[in-house]
Amino acid sequence: MRNTLYRQGHYGPHIILSTLNWWGPSWTTKANTECTEEELLEVLNYSIYFGPSLAYPDENTPTISGQSNAEFDARFKELHNGSMPYASAYRNPSYNAVWASALALNAMMNNLKAKGQSWSSS
Repeated sequence: MRNTLYRQGHYGPHIILSTLNWWGPSWTTKANTECTEEELLEVLNYSIYFGPSLAYPDENTPTISGQSNAEFDARFKELHNGSMPYASAYRNPSYNAVWASALALNAMMNNLKAKGQSWSSS
């Protein structure tokens, strides 16, 4: 039996899933999972969606990471022996999604701290 997010109780307003937003119109009925469509939608109810954008207006402007897209691409190629592996077209939006998630979590933790609350995994 698959150990799905829904079956583990990882959904609701206290869980925020970040995901890319290229899901097709009927993917919930075709998903390879034991979850029902309603369970999938419940898990995604409090999600943050990031849309891939493969257009970069300025390759040399530093991003929040401190490096430009051109610098990131050069580093990426260096890590992969000068090649671009399968699906590497999504390297920049994926990297940006991780940064966006980290910044959102950091902001949430700062807000909780300012209110005198803490965040725990329970």
